[in-house]
Amino acid sequence: MRAMVWNCQSAGSPLTIPHLKEVNSLLSLNMIFLSETKNKTKYMEKVKRILNYDNCYVVEAMNRARDMYLMWNEETKVKDIKNLPFTIEVLIEDEKEKQEWKRIDSLKQQLMKEKSSKIEGRKERVAVLKNQLVGAYKEEEQYWRRRKRNKIGNLQREDGSWTKDDKEIAEEIARYYKHLFKATRTEGIEEVLEGIHVTVTDQINTNLTRPVEENEIKVTVFSMNPNKAPMPDGMTPLFFQKFWPTIKEDVVKAIKAFFQSGRMLKSLYHTIISHILKVDLPTDLKQYRPISLCLSSVLKNATRQGSISGLRISKHGLAITHLFFADDMLIFCKAVGAETRKLREILDYKNTKERDREESCEPLAGVKTVNQGKYLGLPMVITRTKGQVFAYIKDSIKAILHSWKNKFLSAAGKEVMLKAVTMAMPNYAMSYFKLPGTLCKEITGLMAKYWWGETEGKSKVHWCSWDRMMKAKMDGGLGFRNLQCFNKVLLGKQIWRMIRFLNLLVSKILKAKYYPKESMLNCKIPKNSFWFWQSVMSAREVVKGGVLKRVRAGKAIRI
Repeated sequence: MRAMVWNCQSAGSPLTIPHLKEVNSLLSLNMIFLSETKNKTKYMEKVKRILNYDNCYVVEAMNRARDMYLMWNEETKVKDIKNLPFTIEVLIEDEKEKQEWKRIDSLKQQLMKEKSSKIEGRKERVAVLKNQLVGAYKEEEQYWRRRKRNKIGNLQREDGSWTKDDKEIAEEIARYYKHLFKATRTEGIEEVLEGIHVTVTDQINTNLTRPVEENEIKVTVFSMNPNKAPMPDGMTPLFFQKFWPTIKEDVVKAIKAFFQSGRMLKSLYHTIISHILKVDLPTDLKQYRPISLCLSSVLKNATRQGSISGLRISKHGLAITHLFFADDMLIFCKAVGAETRKLREILDYKNTKERDREESCEPLAGVKTVNQGKYLGLPMVITRTKGQVFAYIKDSIKAILHSWKNKFLSAAGKEVMLKAVTMAMPNYAMSYFKLPGTLCKEITGLMAKYWWGETEGKSKVHWCSWDRMMKAKMDGGLGFRNLQCFNKVLLGKQIWRMIRFLNLLVSKILKAKYYPKESMLNCKIPKNSFWFWQSVMSAREVVKGGVLKRVRAGKAIRI
């Protein structure tokens, strides 16, 4: 739910209503609370109609002061309203929110009871309840932030007008993509098609066009994850799998009819539209737009023609021209005039609107050199001082440990927090790089200090070594991970992944550079190799200890 609270100092001001309309259009507010409106109920009813709200609650002014006005739409389920001298209390029905407010209300009652209690230890219990109440309010705030971010509340059309409801949002999305994927002119389409290789053979085409059989449909239905891809009605593949004997006749008939006629009932292809946000508080669909896939084809074609050289990390390796991510794109070319002009030409393709062309090409006018920083959560440049490069991990852990109230947690609570949160924070970086041993020890020291606690800024006595605490519980320890060993395990998974999946881009590139004619498990490790490769190879002996070679034809066996 989105709500706004505003002390407007007279709703009759000529700027108040336009400002409310603008904010409401931008944020799609479910509820607005206004104080000091200094106007009668009749005028505020008019404001409600202008802003397209369905319900309102008015507390009229006493001597032109203390007046309050609340309005909300029909989607907001208001169960009860009470007004006090200075506030309006509203009870809103929401399943998730209902649970949160029950918890908050329960904590408030316990807090009031403890404050009036005279039993020994009252101060400590009150402090614990206050801390829990603060946590409950934070969780409730995060819940509403997620809901606000995960819903398209309003969209601005090209003519500047705004959608008013979900129906108009759906119509605008359909209109936008229909226009986006409709060919206006075909100049330059040959260049795109040249980069697309024919992969569907006559045999594949024959198999694709033959009549669909019942067994194929069943295999497809049962190959789906039972709990994934729910329809808007909430039905997951589990429903179709569990009740297949009952519904198979209707399902098979509908699918066969689609392949024969090429038509499908609208109710069957209703879907949930999901977009990736590129800015906070997006206002139009352009700010959700995915990357154009035809760009990949044009870049490949330019590489074959020699217009763009791409990035090559070895003499005989692949040349990388571009990498596409969910909402991001990296293009590689030489910093020379001819290649940058070609890149600008590709981005300035003819079917793009003038406004889009300007935004696509604008960054090329001021290219900056990047020496440090992070990209996708990992350092872009690894220097010799690895401790400084990865120091951000220790700083993050230190900050989160400092934010936890040590004295309010039991030993079990500390164990859960350290294992579930703190020890998980380095995992992403440890999956790709070997962290320095000193850094791992410093992180372990921070966790040990938090575990044993401190008094007046001084650490308490550590009654047990951390090495003993890292042992399994059955061996008398607490099961904390050894960060350096776990780092090797994660890097070993990368080795196993590249051995199994030879067609991965990273597998092809590293093989061409470091082990073109031999096995990854036996190749030499150059001293000047990338830190990623040195990190991965540091776990090679661990992988060798658990790998068995299966003898088949015997061609790869050295005698």
